[in-house]
Amino acid sequence: MCRQIIRDFDNLPIKEDEAHRPIDKALLNSIKGMAPILARQICVQAGIDERMPADKLKDSDRQDLIKICNKLFEDIINKTYSPSTYFSADGQAEEFSPFNYVGYEKTLNCASISEAIDTDFFFLDASKKARECFPNQIKEIEASP
Repeated sequence: MCRQIIRDFDNLPIKEDEAHRPIDKALLNSIKGMAPILARQICVQAGIDERMPADKLKDSDRQDLIKICNKLFEDIINKTYSPSTYFSADGQAEEFSPFNYVGYEKTLNCASISEAIDTDFFFLDASKKARECFPNQIKEIEASP
């Protein structure tokens, strides 16, 4: 499937009955194995508003999406991953992925996807434990200017 899509530079792999939906949802429901965060990242990297209906895209937007999708599919086929954990500006673990994402304040590159997952859950678990053990102190810190 991936090899066929990569060679089809004229068509975005969107199912006909998904064309009226926002582009991130259309990608999500049209490409087997697509994750919501990955569909949004494809839009971000292509510089396209994810809420834009797929059937309203300009040709240049469609070509940008095809380019980003092709890069992703090539990375999958070639097994060229960049496992990372992504953080918000306040240090909260937000996401992990085997692919490069943009739009996050901080990125921690990892040796494997397992390490990226472990890092993400470590930070999530540490944050949860801190909130459970020190709820008043956390509220004071969040409230202070």
